Amino acid sequence: MTERYDFDFEPDPRASPYGWAAERVRPGSRVLDLGCGNASVLAFLLKEKRCEVLGVDRSPHANLRIPGDRFRAHDLERDRESVVALARSFEPDYVLLLDVLEHLLEPERLLAALGASLPSRARVLVSLPNVASASVVLRLLVDDFSYQESGLLDATHLRFFTEKTARAALARSSLDVVSVSRIERSLAIQEWTAPLASRDQEALARALEQWNAGTRSYQVLLEAAPRQGGAAPVVERALEDGLLSVIVRLHDEKRLPFLDEAIFSLAVSGFPEIEPVVVVQNGSPALLASVEALVASQPWPTKPRARVVPVPVSDGKDGRSRLLNRGIEESRGRYLAFLDDDDVVYQGGYETLVARLRSSGSAVAAGGCRTAVLSRSGERWFTSEKRPFLAPREGSTGLSRIDLFLTNFLPIHTYVIDRARTGAFDLRFDESFSRLEDYELLLRLAASFEIDLARLDTPVAEYRLRRDGSNTVIVPGHGEPSPASVASWEEARARILELKRRLVCLATVPELLSHQAELEHLRARSAALGAVEGKLSFRALMRALAWIDRFPRLKAALRAVIVFPARLRDRARGRPSS
Repeated sequence: MTERYDFDFEPDPRASPYGWAAERVRPGSRVLDLGCGNASVLAFLLKEKRCEVLGVDRSPHANLRIPGDRFRAHDLERDRESVVALARSFEPDYVLLLDVLEHLLEPERLLAALGASLPSRARVLVSLPNVASASVVLRLLVDDFSYQESGLLDATHLRFFTEKTARAALARSSLDVVSVSRIERSLAIQEWTAPLASRDQEALARALEQWNAGTRSYQVLLEAAPRQGGAAPVVERALEDGLLSVIVRLHDEKRLPFLDEAIFSLAVSGFPEIEPVVVVQNGSPALLASVEALVASQPWPTKPRARVVPVPVSDGKDGRSRLLNRGIEESRGRYLAFLDDDDVVYQGGYETLVARLRSSGSAVAAGGCRTAVLSRSGERWFTSEKRPFLAPREGSTGLSRIDLFLTNFLPIHTYVIDRARTGAFDLRFDESFSRLEDYELLLRLAASFEIDLARLDTPVAEYRLRRDGSNTVIVPGHGEPSPASVASWEEARARILELKRRLVCLATVPELLSHQAELEHLRARSAALGAVEGKLSFRALMRALAWIDRFPRLKAALRAVIVFPARLRDRARGRPSS
């Protein structure tokens, strides 16, 4: 690099790729810095971590921070073979490529040559500007892609990367990504902001972040290792268009009888191509074999491509979100649904929802639900009550995705997601949630995508409650919750409220006007009900007074109770008492 990049070493790993790289390097290591500039990183490692260092750049920097014998002048593209030979002879523990690859015409050729020549213990530390950053996207919205003196759109950048394409470039070069970090900067301190109102700009940036979390990253930091055996890189799996993947989570062996009914409901659901993925928390070989036998014993119309996946969860940790995320990773279907081990889906339900996805163009389609209350007789459970999940007067009409921001009326097994329409959206459950993890995902989906609710009047699934209180949810009259359970729910609700404060929902004007009309209608109903309530209260008071007149002693006592405090108040205010 030239004197244009005469930067001082910044030690903070959260603010600088230099600090990030220096933090990862072990003391006493051998470090090769390609495109080292003034070698400020190597100078720090030489002094503070006693590393053996070697820097490479096109020409010696006027302000070189390391001794000249620790520097070699090579062009990383024109002298690629010499650079690779140097790396092979130096046998580095770490190779640094910090803000370098974007300046090369063919960076993958250098990466591929390095990946084939480095020792297996070596680590390649790469930092790249993120062209998917919100500041660049907002700039494009106002038809501007002007190069700058420095930063994301540096005039000397020849290649542009996002996190996804950076990962792919390393994978194609026989380098396996070990870890990914990110440097984030607020829009206020990035080198360019859009000529928009600050409130609108922040709202747009937050909306972009909800759809693709990578937009908040200013730089992407990747640690990679040479691929052993020269195996082919892992190719990102394509989604199968007509396949519905259903993630079923199982937490405990004792719930196998419930799981049997859940899987049976999938087998007879009627959907032509279904992929059940049963994720089992800490599943032993015996338990996994039992689940596989249970799945195979169901009356499937055709043999399903079912899989049973064990998911390790630390003792004392709640693994509900982790199980779902592992299922998402393992699944192959374009359409995605979820089912707990103690709930069931109805025949035709999935066909109804996928048909809505295909016709409406929405990213999510939801259906109605019934609540089944299960009671126990000895060792057997039976359904003692069924009722609509939503109150009949709410049913299916008048509810929209905006209503989801008020309360969750969609149990996790009542909707199907079209992953072809969610794209780069972070379709993952927040593993820090031990309750309401499904609502957290729904809120983020509703803020970014259209949710089809046209079939809320069609029950597609059954939500089961057990009278012994063994459900995770707290239901009045169905068992006494423990203090720990109550505390978990309160914490989850507080976090959901905070999420609602941060979310941005881009609504159309007709949608807003529709809700305004609904709000005015509710206000009118409230005023009318208030007037009726007042009349009813007055009539009830008159009847009560007429009844009290029949009991003189009670009337006198009540009068004393009412009048005496009034006398005390009047005396305190200096008024004569009646």
